[in-house]
Amino acid sequence: MADITRIEYTKKDLLTLMLKDQGIHEGHWVLGVKFIFTAMNIGQSPDGSDASPASVAAVDTIHLERVPEPLPFSVDAGEINPMK
Repeated sequence: MADITRIEYTKKDLLTLMLKDQGIHEGHWVLGVKFIFTAMNIGQSPDGSDASPASVAAVDTIHLERVPEPLPFSVDAGEINPMK
């Protein structure tokens, strides 16, 4: 077997895994991401003479969020994680 160097998940894959992990079997859910934003000066010259203001966004957390009605990008926990 070849060495695995990359594994990707779609948003629906992540929602399914997270709903199953939390034992959620009902409701419509979406995937949410909490970002952290900050500003800094960046440049390529060693002395910083070409520094420019820039913004940086970092992913802080990924979460499940229940929505009151189906949305184009939500999943139904009852369908993807039915009660057994």
